[in-house]
Amino acid sequence: MFPVPLTEVGDTMPEILPIAPREGYFGVSRFAPGSRHYPRLQQGVQILALISGSLEIDVAGETRHLLPGNMALLLPQHPACFRFDAQQESRHSWCQLDFDEIPPVLQHYLNSLAPQLPVDLQMEQMMELGVSITGARHINNHRVLIELAQTLLHYYSALGALEEGARPRAMPRGLRQACRYISTHYQQPLVLEDIAQHAHCSVNHLINLFKHYLNTTPARYLRQVRINQSEVLLKHTQQSVNKIAEQCGFISPFHFSRVFKAANALSPRQFRDRCRAQAAR
Repeated sequence: MFPVPLTEVGDTMPEILPIAPREGYFGVSRFAPGSRHYPRLQQGVQILALISGSLEIDVAGETRHLLPGNMALLLPQHPACFRFDAQQESRHSWCQLDFDEIPPVLQHYLNSLAPQLPVDLQMEQMMELGVSITGARHINNHRVLIELAQTLLHYYSALGALEEGARPRAMPRGLRQACRYISTHYQQPLVLEDIAQHAHCSVNHLINLFKHYLNTTPARYLRQVRINQSEVLLKHTQQSVNKIAEQCGFISPFHFSRVFKAANALSPRQFRDRCRAQAAR
């Protein structure tokens, strides 16, 4: 079911109206240089994330300019004109939710969302997961795709709710690939050369990308990923500190404790004890 905020009545909290989407779709589209489409009446709620090339979308009297690393929200019954990059192929991934009806309260909610946002690593991964599940024929993927598409729209809404300065910046695909490689291989010993290879760039360029877009270094980013994962395991599992240190890619339990305390002002055991005490209240 799709929770949609209704207007507040008096001092009460917003009510929730459950609306069930009919379908959820994911895909990747490619367009030759100079491709144009006019006009197209949007049938569902679609999030379009540009991977390569460029795109101009004319909708509701405004022109949106999309470069790689940005995404746009397209709403039902809004005619849109598309102009793709004149010099190179353009490629984008997309997610769409179709409803049997769009009641006014849902339309109002959708109209309140940001029309354009930067793509972050999590959004890119959800898009790719949706495309992958679309191709899965060994399961009934209909409900799974609907639920994932709803989650993606909620995530889009949460990104748009952030203050302008708190939103992630649109990042080059190479940097997103580096971040993804770190997020899926943090348990292993990683060196800059490996990360740069998977980002398809030189080590120096990789360092500059992290500094310019994330204001950090690849090593510090890796360390923070490991700390974040260790916090989850400390809070939600009974695994020993030594085991968590191993699973999160730290050199030794001593190294883990030192790095963790520097980041949290608490040792791993103190952090776990505090979480348990808070949960018991």
